Amino acid sequence: MSAIKNISAKQKLDLRGNPTLEISVELESGHSGVMSAPFTLGADSAVKKEDLLKDMDGINQILFESLKGKDVRDQQGLDKTILNVNEKYGKSVLGNDAIAGVSIALAKAASSYCQLPFYRYIGGANIKTTPIPLSTVLRGGVDVNNKLNIKEFMLVPVGFLTFGDSLDSSLEVFNKLGEILEQRGISTSIQNGYISNLNGDEQALELICDAIDECGYIAGEHFFIGLNVAAAEWEIEHNMYRLPKKNEILTSEQVGEYIFDLCQKYPIISLEDPLGGEDFDGYMELTAQVSDVQIAGNSIFAASLSKLQKAIYRNIANAVVINSTDIRTLSEFMNLVEFARQAGYTVIMSDRSIKKENSLIADIVFGLGIKQVKIGMPSKTNEFCKCKRFLEQEHFFDKRLHPISYWKYY
Repeated sequence: MSAIKNISAKQKLDLRGNPTLEISVELESGHSGVMSAPFTLGADSAVKKEDLLKDMDGINQILFESLKGKDVRDQQGLDKTILNVNEKYGKSVLGNDAIAGVSIALAKAASSYCQLPFYRYIGGANIKTTPIPLSTVLRGGVDVNNKLNIKEFMLVPVGFLTFGDSLDSSLEVFNKLGEILEQRGISTSIQNGYISNLNGDEQALELICDAIDECGYIAGEHFFIGLNVAAAEWEIEHNMYRLPKKNEILTSEQVGEYIFDLCQKYPIISLEDPLGGEDFDGYMELTAQVSDVQIAGNSIFAASLSKLQKAIYRNIANAVVINSTDIRTLSEFMNLVEFARQAGYTVIMSDRSIKKENSLIADIVFGLGIKQVKIGMPSKTNEFCKCKRFLEQEHFFDKRLHPISYWKYY
């Protein structure tokens, strides 16, 4: 009864008018699961119709025949079959987004068959906590026209007992920061955080601390600050870094010293991509130097199990950022999360590239017990849906959830 009866894909438009595929899995029992692909499509992504048609044909004509009759509960085996089929045909059957869509549709069908919520099906009975939301309040970096070298300045709410309290308080500080920027006559726009004409990184940090203080919270107790330096996006040659806004060239050691100095001056508790993706020696030195700060690798790991294994062996970083766009098969993703956790690395989920109304990532984060999630403020549809889903989960479990004010570097 749990055998796969049919897998089909049809072309449709998402809520923003972007082309996508709707993938359906039907079981002999009558249960089903549906997923859209590419489910990580951003507003700026270009999707060619011929690629969608290729994916649709690959699912309907080739992949279905390989999965028909198999037990939908064998997620690892099904995902392996999907990848083997793609490899057999020279990786020309499905793109990565379509692979992810099929993999998750299978898991949704299995959760329906088992009469379990999706997060419970993938997480089992061991769900304990909602995550800490890391919300971006100021933006700079390579792609933004201001003087901030650092890409994202994030609030890290560690002094609160629930996701709801953390989110409400973060919104309060975010709005207060907007008021401060307006009062000081600083030109500002909003795009997943404020884009402001500030003098530099230190002014940004000072203004965030001012906003925390004016809301009646204590920086370094209720809120810390997280930085996505995104140094991998800077111009790098032979471990020499050109700061994108200062047109100044620094060595790897000097970049590390700059970051370390900021950590000494301000309540910074998390650093994402503080160095380039190939700067292993620099990462080792910085990880040892700021042992009380979370060093989160994104580009240096690229959601690769082999790269994570090498990093663990060399004591590089202590956390891994996984983007939703890195998800290929669900089982690969789950294996990566578990491997990182077993090695003592914190897992941070990021899916702000998703522009659709989709709370799927909230279920994945909650089900797998991922303890930090990067979010934008819930003024956008996709962020609102995700935050709403976390609040629903928290409300459902009520006080049986453990408090989230656990931060291990605190």
